[in-house]
Amino acid sequence: MSAPLACAACGAALESGARVCAHCGTAAARRRCGTCFDLNLPEDLACRRCGARLSEAAADRAPGSAACPGCGAPMGARALNGLSFDECDACGGLWLPPAVLEQVKERASTRAQQRPVETVPPSPHAAATVDHIVYRRCPSCRSLMNRSHLAPGSGFVADVCKHHGVYFDHGELARLFTFIESGGLIKARRREEEALKAKVSAARREALRSGTDEPLREEPPSLVGELASLLGRWIARR
Repeated sequence: MSAPLACAACGAALESGARVCAHCGTAAARRRCGTCFDLNLPEDLACRRCGARLSEAAADRAPGSAACPGCGAPMGARALNGLSFDECDACGGLWLPPAVLEQVKERASTRAQQRPVETVPPSPHAAATVDHIVYRRCPSCRSLMNRSHLAPGSGFVADVCKHHGVYFDHGELARLFTFIESGGLIKARRREEEALKAKVSAARREALRSGTDEPLREEPPSLVGELASLLGRWIARR
């Protein structure tokens, strides 16, 4: 378990996801990890969530004009470790173009494959309770975005514009990274594979009963492709 974050001004413990210290009101200045996108204190050398070495250079920051889908405040353009994205300094929300999100997911998948022993993904944090579902607007085209489960079991629903990008509330992208890195997607792939095999077996049994088993004697060659398609729809918006 990572050590709790503390306010750089007064030393008081910072609650998870806090942007300012509840005790003294000082902004919780942190360094964003270029691997899992979690936030860390300025003096940290390695990310508290994923352990990756933090870049010595601060993220390039530039003022932006796009409104944050979460709180409406202007987002700023950022560049970190070769990845460009937009960040809201008011609420900590992140806006990632599809290509950048794919790079983040690829890094998480690579780390999952490099683990010598498969681990159980941490339990996802409970999503905030809301009285009603809110559909947010894409900061690029201003169209209402779709709500999507980017990965079953990851514990949250993201706002997706299929043309321009994905919006993550503060901390959600780091949670998605951890879910994939810890083997959650691998487990989901295995469950889906077993489900598809069971479906084929059930179809074969039905064909045997009806006397039309010949086309199903060999497992369909499209099984791998069907698996890849399903997994792709989990991670990218359909």
